[in-house]
Amino acid sequence: AADLFGWPADELVGRRITVLIPEDMRDRHIAAFTSLLLTGESRTLGRPVRMSALHRDGRLIQISLLVQTQEARDGRSVFIARINPVQDGEHGVW
Repeated sequence: AADLFGWPADELVGRRITVLIPEDMRDRHIAAFTSLLLTGESRTLGRPVRMSALHRDGRLIQISLLVQTQEARDGRSVFIARINPVQDGEHGVW
């Protein structure tokens, strides 16, 4: 993911995920994530979604994002994301 988004891995680790979300989509992301935590319901969890993401240099790149939950060894639920680049004109495999 660090290579895809143009970050050295050690600089990306520990940052908020919003560093990869285009500014005009951040409020929507925060609202949807808050709703998920409060209600347990999501329209995108477990479904691949094509979207724009923010490269470190400021340009937008197209990705396919699949977020799922997984139980950690200590019993907590964590979010796991699979991110794949999508080339212009590519529809992706859903």
